Amino acid sequence: MKSDIKTSYTAINYGYPNSVVFSQLIDYTAAMRDHGAVFKYNFLIPGGEFFSKRDSIFKVIRSSDLLKNSTTKVFPTPFVNYELFLKVYGAYIKHVSCKEPGCTRQIIHPRGLPSANIAYLLHKRDQSVRYLYDMRGDLSAEFEFRSKNSGVSIADIDRGKRNIERLETRIISNAGQVICVSEAMKEMAMNKYKIADGKVTVIPCCADEKQFVCNQELRERGRERFGFNGKFIVIYSGGLNHWHCSEELFDLVGRVLRSVQKAFFVVLTPQQDEAKSLASKYLPDGRFRVDEVCRDDVPGYLGASDLAIILRHNDPVNNVSSPTKIAEYLMAGLPVALTQNIGDYSSFVRHNGLGLVLDNEPLDLEKSKKDIVQYIVGGKLKTSRAEVANKGAEHFSKARYLPVLWRIYQNL
Repeated sequence: MKSDIKTSYTAINYGYPNSVVFSQLIDYTAAMRDHGAVFKYNFLIPGGEFFSKRDSIFKVIRSSDLLKNSTTKVFPTPFVNYELFLKVYGAYIKHVSCKEPGCTRQIIHPRGLPSANIAYLLHKRDQSVRYLYDMRGDLSAEFEFRSKNSGVSIADIDRGKRNIERLETRIISNAGQVICVSEAMKEMAMNKYKIADGKVTVIPCCADEKQFVCNQELRERGRERFGFNGKFIVIYSGGLNHWHCSEELFDLVGRVLRSVQKAFFVVLTPQQDEAKSLASKYLPDGRFRVDEVCRDDVPGYLGASDLAIILRHNDPVNNVSSPTKIAEYLMAGLPVALTQNIGDYSSFVRHNGLGLVLDNEPLDLEKSKKDIVQYIVGGKLKTSRAEVANKGAEHFSKARYLPVLWRIYQNL
């Protein structure tokens, strides 16, 4: 970037500023301060959620030193009509909240299709506005998955998919760069949208190498503190909705617990009611813990555990995905039991001996139970926890990809 070009930086997120948004957008853009890029933040919240969760939204913002000390704006927005949103708020976002006086270029990092569509429309109005398209999933496949589970008609599903793909086509065509979270997603996007190879960069959903570390002393202290001594801890952290195979997860772990007396299941999730309901249905009494912890406490639990588990269906949504939790597991030195075809992760775990890959064509819970029990009892993992952590950090740490993202900003 030429030295005489002054640039302002803006991040736009569609939806609630939750832990996923922090790990996938806010933490990355915050790190750019080391390069002199100070981002301003705009959160676009669907109207109903904005008014029903207004207090909790602003509580999250106030609890973050970064957001509290940055220029942070929150806007209610129509759920579908992005063009209407732009007419109402576009000038305010661009000239007051985003582009500073004297700046000749504005870089926008949008997360979510509505945010990217607004960046596209602003770019069409003013060519000094540059943006990347941060492609976090196969959106048309996600829409189809959710719609089928909600009883939406085939005709409405097809119409919705065409609308998403129409929006993505114009967004991608005008974006300076496209970020995909896996090589599998890159291949999908290039085939679907005819994108040139040089326009697509793979940046997986990464974990913070300062938080997620393998440390034997911390592990021992954590096991003592959490009451894990003498137990083999199987852990799951994250959501329990949509494509997380929640029923199958609890059913499978329940079978494992009944087969291995020392096994104990820990679930860290904000969806407490659903988790407790599934636990009472599938897990033996006194052999599990369901809890919700803050982001800073998750690394301690992972470091004190023995095996992480994540199940996904073998479908287009999961085939291109990059769950941040797997990066966190590995960088904490935690072996992983996961189903095959989860983005690039399943083959990575299998190739490097970082856990065990379960068949899901279809998912056979009894066979998976036997595989996990054999792993626990036989100690099949040949790779040490330190080696698991090193391999995870080498491939999925934020430190590795921050320079890549900075080069993207510079070249927009």
